[in-house]
Amino acid sequence: MRNGYKEAVTLRGIFGSRAALVLGVALASSLAWAQVVPAPVANSGLPLHARLAGLNTSLRVLQIAAHPGDEDEALMLALSRQGAELTLLTLTRGERQVSRFGIVAPSEQALTRSMEQVAADAHSGTAQRFTRLVDFGFARKADEVFDRWLGHDTALADMVRVIRETRPDVVLVPFDPASPDGDGQHAATIILAREAFQAAADEKRFPEQLKNGLEPWQPRRLFALVHGEDATFAFDASARGEHEAQSWLQLEQAALAEEASQAGLWHAPREAARRYRMIDSAAGYAMSSGAVKLSAGMDTRLESLASEAELSRGEQAQVLGRLRAMSAAAVAAAESAGNRETCAANLAEYLSQLRALQDRLAPVFSAESAVRGVALLRVELESKRHAAEAALLQVAGVTLAAQRVGNDSEPWVVTPGEEFAVEARIDADPSVRVARVELIGEGSRWSALREWREGARTARFTGRVPLNAPYTRPQYLLDNEEDAAYRTLDERNATRALPPPAARVEAELEIAGELVRASADVTGTDGARLQRLMVAPAVSVVVEPRLHWNRFASLVGEVEVRVRNNADALDHGLLSVHAPTGWHVEPEHEVLEIARKGEEHGYRFYMVQDNPAEGIIPVRAVVRWRNQVYDQGYAEVRTPLGETGFDFRDSEGSLRTARMEAAENLHVGYVGLPGDVIPGTLRDLGVRVTELDRLALLNAPLTKYWAIVLGPGAVDARDELSEARSRLLEYAQSGGTIVILSQTDAERFARNAPLPFSLELGTEQVSNEASAVELIDAREPLLMEPNELGDADFRGWQEERGHNFARRWDGRFRPLLRLNDPGQPAQEGALLYAHYGRGWIIYSGLNFTRQAQGGVAGAMRLLINLLSPSAELHR
Repeated sequence: MRNGYKEAVTLRGIFGSRAALVLGVALASSLAWAQVVPAPVANSGLPLHARLAGLNTSLRVLQIAAHPGDEDEALMLALSRQGAELTLLTLTRGERQVSRFGIVAPSEQALTRSMEQVAADAHSGTAQRFTRLVDFGFARKADEVFDRWLGHDTALADMVRVIRETRPDVVLVPFDPASPDGDGQHAATIILAREAFQAAADEKRFPEQLKNGLEPWQPRRLFALVHGEDATFAFDASARGEHEAQSWLQLEQAALAEEASQAGLWHAPREAARRYRMIDSAAGYAMSSGAVKLSAGMDTRLESLASEAELSRGEQAQVLGRLRAMSAAAVAAAESAGNRETCAANLAEYLSQLRALQDRLAPVFSAESAVRGVALLRVELESKRHAAEAALLQVAGVTLAAQRVGNDSEPWVVTPGEEFAVEARIDADPSVRVARVELIGEGSRWSALREWREGARTARFTGRVPLNAPYTRPQYLLDNEEDAAYRTLDERNATRALPPPAARVEAELEIAGELVRASADVTGTDGARLQRLMVAPAVSVVVEPRLHWNRFASLVGEVEVRVRNNADALDHGLLSVHAPTGWHVEPEHEVLEIARKGEEHGYRFYMVQDNPAEGIIPVRAVVRWRNQVYDQGYAEVRTPLGETGFDFRDSEGSLRTARMEAAENLHVGYVGLPGDVIPGTLRDLGVRVTELDRLALLNAPLTKYWAIVLGPGAVDARDELSEARSRLLEYAQSGGTIVILSQTDAERFARNAPLPFSLELGTEQVSNEASAVELIDAREPLLMEPNELGDADFRGWQEERGHNFARRWDGRFRPLLRLNDPGQPAQEGALLYAHYGRGWIIYSGLNFTRQAQGGVAGAMRLLINLLSPSAELHR
């Protein structure tokens, strides 16, 4: 039986009595997305000096990158210490990028990279946003990218929305417009950033966004990273901040280490001297070369907020006076940072002045006024309020933790209708008074019995999860893996990085005479780690893998369904698989008895053809239990550092029936990585596959295998291949076939791949999956036996032809294919073979993984051929 769900990676006294009600400190993960999106709260990990600096500046910076790991993290860290409010907009979630921990489904990769990116952002207090675009893989030119993304508008609309919501003064792009790096998505990002810089200020562009207070916004400056000398602003990442023990480069490395699945392959700038050139500006904001700040010549004082709204002269004077008083309090707080009581008193004064200003402007804010900039000013003041509360909580030593408790075997997962108990604990300086503690659920009211007495620092909540509680799932969906953009569950969440927390505890605390709110997500332990509480269906059901294969010669195909129990006990459930007319399923159903919560079982069903035909047959799995129908499920996705998410999908799959010849006794040894779909595909097609671990590779007999396959990325990651190199070469010399599928690390490949003759791995690739393929010699046995291949076998490929083709090779290797992208020289390094002794050595950079996932029969016919040249020795 195949492995079902997999982890996507292998797995991270103060102080007075006058109170003013102010909003919470840690609400970044549960933003109120109705009307204007509030400026996110700086991450709780920021040092105090950065928080205090942020109270006295209005500087806002937006960085726009193509993929997770592209960002200039060092510069963002430096800006965060200056108090700038930071946002990172990443166009895609890196769905098709390489993972160092195995071969990962694109939807799982998207969730992994999103969680890693948010963790990296936390180091600089950056708020993370994404567009709805999907990373389809590699393209060389921006025009190709826009063809895949069906034009500019989807990306541009999201970029304009984020600019209008976050109102940056400065926009940064970490790519050089003049020196393309060969990545079309990077080039497209620069083009889109230029367009969005102007479009965000144009009320005629995307007018549907200008509702509920959102207004056009014109950033002041747009900068791009450059590698020449013609720079407007230079940043030395090797320098160290005034309060920092490490350089920006060292701090950047710590942040980028959060993106562990990329194994250091991110495209973030690496040089210490980073130069930026201004490539566009608003009227009056041009700047000359040699500036020491991106904001040189801008008014970023707190008082500059007075100009945000077109108020009357009297109201403007009121705003300016209060902002000056806030500025003075911010300066005093920074100067007294070493004295907690004095610092807290200054922060309380800041909040008092801010509250008075909000009260003064409340009639203007609440009115349906057409006064330009009113909504912007309201959000700016709310952002400063959040930031001041965060600083005050930090000075007062406040920590808040909330954990689900009980005897549950998996307490961090709950289902609608399930009972729960949550305990909250507040630690703080003795004089901090706890005024209120509440449990707040996402999407619906979590009615809970609260056990708490006035002033107590612990509270307990018991109740049931609401029956209509939304599942904790990504807000983005792909209806088809070939789609250019995601569909979102709620348009207000279109650019959200991660799903909102299922529940949080909020405490209202009196500190230095001010009431502030602290918030913490409810967690549960999975043994070694605390995980955020997640709401999941009582029964998760998926077809896994999503596509199964079946040879046309066989009238019976297999489909596996994975069922996970999230209830106390799943008893007498009924699992069935539905197929279209012309097929029937055996057995008709399975009775489910899964006793433990968190336990998962796999079930096989056999699809029987009434009338044999080639094609892709849709199937759907359904569980009926306790008068409920369950027809969706999820994979548990965990980052290397322990963050967990649920990748949801409908319980639909397919069976691919294809004409294919293969020897009945074909036996293959496979050296692969976690998540590799190729072994399962070969088994579906009747090939006997033995997956080789380190012990088998180094000690077990190899001659029984017709071929030994080094799967995609295996040479990159399987260290034992260096030890097995000579043994594998002996196997080939005595008559075996070694097939090496696409690898990426040229240095490791040269050192560890079992090659008797030189073959240099390159970076060449053919990204257009429809590019013509020429068979150099159609009579070559590898192209004829057991399947005779032709042009039709290279039609309908998905995502790309392949990547990391051979660059140079010994003359004893012979190329089989010739192909290229438009404008690219002909490539012959996609598929090479050489005779060695009585055996064969084959290297292919073709993307067999994507074709196996997509049901491309021609690719699998070719792969069967590559496994078969040693047939005569095994008959």
